[in-house]
Amino acid sequence: MLTVLGAVFSLVVYIAYEHFFSLIPQRADFFGKWYSSWQPVIEKPMDWVEEELLITRRMGKIKLKSNNNTGGYEWEGSGKIYRKRFMFGEWRSCFHGSCVEGVFIITLGMEGGYMCGFFMASDNATDKLATAFALGRTLEDLERAQDRLRRASVVMAETQQEVSTDRKIQLRQHVDSLAHSA
Repeated sequence: MLTVLGAVFSLVVYIAYEHFFSLIPQRADFFGKWYSSWQPVIEKPMDWVEEELLITRRMGKIKLKSNNNTGGYEWEGSGKIYRKRFMFGEWRSCFHGSCVEGVFIITLGMEGGYMCGFFMASDNATDKLATAFALGRTLEDLERAQDRLRRASVVMAETQQEVSTDRKIQLRQHVDSLAHSA
């Protein structure tokens, strides 16, 4: 009898917990089916993989689950929504024996039809992975997200080049000043 009461109590607590967290305002734009693509980068960039991604809410957390991945990858993640536009959390490979896991941050586009972000990972062999991640409600939205990531990559590369050039100039000036003072 005590076992039955414990099971019923557990069920009531679970339902109350689910109900309580469903009342917390979260942006509905995150949930449902998405098309996503990302580029595995281990030693060098590989072809982009595409997949369907299902985003749900369970027990106060956001759950992500990949399906139909063109590269054969299977992964899942969990996270939280921050300020109704940012989703962050952790992910892991679903392959048995796999030790690949990492973190992600995804930003909802202002129009709501697409999201962009980054996934980072590390495995036991200390290979590190950082990859851009694009999501769209439709294939057209996915293309918009990919285009946004391409433009951001160009800006980041240009900025890095400018910083590198400025740093080289500073180092040359420093070496010259040392040579003149000697």
